[in-house]
Amino acid sequence: MDLESLDKFPFYWIIIIALSVILCIALLILAYVGWKFQQNKKEEIKKQQKIKFDMEKTDALEAGNVPLVEPEEEMIEMVETPKELPITDFQLISKGRFGKVFKAQYTPDSGEKRLVAVKKLNEFQKASFLAEKRIFDELNEYPKWYKSIVEFVCAEKIGDEYWIVTEFHERLSLYELLKNNVISITSANRIIMSMIDGLQFLHDDRPYFFGHPKKPIIHRDIKSKNILVKSDMTTCIADFGLARIYSYDIEQSDLLGQVGTKRYMSPEMLEGATEFTPTAFKAMDVYSMGLVMWEVISRTKLHQTDEPPNYQMPFQVIGFDPTIGLMRNYVVSKKERPQWRDEIIKHEYMSLLKKVTEEMWDPEACARITAGCAFARVWNHIMSSPDSSEGYHSGSSMKNRGVDDVEQSEKPEGIEEMQHYHASSPSKRQHPSPNPFFDSCPPPPPIPVILENGGILQPDNAEPEPEELPDLPIVEKIYDIATNMLFSREELDLMNAQRQVEYEAGADTRASTPTPSGTFGTFTT
Repeated sequence: MDLESLDKFPFYWIIIIALSVILCIALLILAYVGWKFQQNKKEEIKKQQKIKFDMEKTDALEAGNVPLVEPEEEMIEMVETPKELPITDFQLISKGRFGKVFKAQYTPDSGEKRLVAVKKLNEFQKASFLAEKRIFDELNEYPKWYKSIVEFVCAEKIGDEYWIVTEFHERLSLYELLKNNVISITSANRIIMSMIDGLQFLHDDRPYFFGHPKKPIIHRDIKSKNILVKSDMTTCIADFGLARIYSYDIEQSDLLGQVGTKRYMSPEMLEGATEFTPTAFKAMDVYSMGLVMWEVISRTKLHQTDEPPNYQMPFQVIGFDPTIGLMRNYVVSKKERPQWRDEIIKHEYMSLLKKVTEEMWDPEACARITAGCAFARVWNHIMSSPDSSEGYHSGSSMKNRGVDDVEQSEKPEGIEEMQHYHASSPSKRQHPSPNPFFDSCPPPPPIPVILENGGILQPDNAEPEPEELPDLPIVEKIYDIATNMLFSREELDLMNAQRQVEYEAGADTRASTPTPSGTFGTFTT
C-alpha cells in the first residue's frame, strides 16, 4: 500500500461512521414516530369508547337508572372461563333489561349444599360485573367476612354471560319486605342498626368491630332494593356494580358521573357539584341511607292501634319515575324531603331515630353525620332504651337480654357483644339487638314464596301491593328578572304581550323607556 492510500484511509472510516450514526438516528426517529402513531391511535379509540359510554349512560339514566360504570384500563383482562360451576336448580327471582337473578343450589367440593343467588349479566353489563368482582375480591383478602355485607361466593364468565354468585336470603330485599308488610319497632331497630353497621364498615378504614384496617369503599347506589333481609331480620348490603374502592390516585372520570338511582341521588349529585374527596363521596351514601331509614320508620307499627300507611318510595309524591330535572328542582331548589306522619313526630322513642335520619339527609354534604356517627347514635338509643316499643311486646327489654341500662352520652356497655357477633360464625351467635321474634304486634313477616315464573307470592296476611302513582306532568318554568318569579312559558308570553301593549300606549308620554323584562334559566317542576 502506497503512502497516498494510507493518507486517505482515515477519511473513509469517518464517512462510514458518520453514515452509520445518521442511519441509527433515522431508525430511532422512525421507531418513535411509529410508536407515537400507535399511542395516538389507542388514545383515539379510548376517546371514542368514552364518548360512546357517556351517551349510553345518559340514555340509560333517563330510561330508568341502568347501573353503568366507567370502563377501566386495568379491567380489560377477563377472568378465565370455567367449564362449569357446581350450581343447579335455578329458579328465577327477578329479571330486568340487562340481566336476571336466580335462586339456585350451590354444591362445593366439600359436598355441603347451600342456597345462593346468581346474578346473570349480559355483555352490556360487563363493566358492572368487573367493578363488583373487584370489590368482592378486595373484601375476600381480609381475615374475615363482615356479616352486614352480602357474602360472596364467586364471579365468573359462563358462555356469553357474567355471573355474580352470593349467598341467598329468603326474605329477599328490604324493598320487598316493606312494600308488603308492616313491622314492629324491634324489627325496625334491628334492620336500621345492621344496615348502618354495613355502611360504616364500607366507609371507614378502621371500622367498628372489625379489628383490621381496610380501604374505604363507596357504594354509590344505596337503596332499599340493594339491602337484603336475613331470616333473623338483620340486613346486609348488596349489589356493588357501581361501588368503588377509594384511593387518592383514582381517576376522577371514574367517580364524577351522575350514577345511582335517581330518587336516591344526593342534592350535590343531582346538581353536579360533587367534591373529589373521600368525605364528599361518603356523604352521598349517607344521604341515600337516610332515605332508606325513612322507608323503614314509615312502615313501623308504633302501638296496638297504629295503622301505618301503604308503602311509598322516597319522593313518590312527585311521580313513580321522576326525571333527574324534576328531582333536582324538588330536592335541590326546594330542599324538600320525604314527609313524616304525625305519629312518628309525636312518638318519643321514634323521634330520635327521626332526628338521626334528618341529620343524614341534610342539604349540605359537609353538615351530614358520618355513617360511623349514625351507627353510634342508633346503637346508644336502641341498646339503652328498655321501653322502646311502649310495652306492647317483650322483645325490647334489656333485662331479657342481660344488658344493663346505660346513659346515651356514654359508650354503652355490651358493645363487646357486637364484636363477638362479627367474629363468630353465622349460626353460633345472635345479633345483640333486641330480638324481634318476641314481638306479637306485629310479629316478623313470614317468608315469601317464589313462583316458577319469577313472581313473588306474599302470605295471606300481607298487605296488598300499593297502586303505582301516575307521573305528574313536567311543567317548564322560566325565571323572569323583572318580577323575580317563575312562570310557565304561556304565562310569560301573555305577560310580555301585556307589557308591550302598555309600552306602546304610553310611548308618547314617557320620557324614558321602561326597564325591559328578561329571563334567566329554565327549570322543570
